[in-house]
Amino acid sequence: MFQTKVTRRDWQTPEQYAAGVRQWRRDDAQKRRFNNMMGFWRTCEKPLCRRKHSCADDMHACYQAKWRATPEPVKEYVRGMILASKDTRSSEAIRAGGLARLESYLKTKERMETMDAANAAPVAPVREAPPEPTARVRRL
Repeated sequence: MFQTKVTRRDWQTPEQYAAGVRQWRRDDAQKRRFNNMMGFWRTCEKPLCRRKHSCADDMHACYQAKWRATPEPVKEYVRGMILASKDTRSSEAIRAGGLARLESYLKTKERMETMDAANAAPVAPVREAPPEPTARVRRL
């Protein structure tokens, strides 16, 4: 199993180093749980992750690559669930918080798109064929 390598600094006491290692391990576990919750292992290029049906390699690199590729509406839903989970442990309330955040995001996006469309410069219609040239009569 992948573990982030924690290096000891010269200025650290053994207690500080041990506390730092514990913090790194907690961060690794939290990132791995998030990757598993999002199902990033389904599209992972590492065969071990797909075989184990969970994040088994570098959880930080996987998170950065996969989260960047996640569609924005899904990100907003997850952010709403995270915010709702701070107040309650009820799964229905957490899901409702995610849906509320998603709905708010979609309304804001729609409003911004209509504002952009209203502020856009009008586009001249494209002619289907160039006009026929008019004959000029010259007098000598």
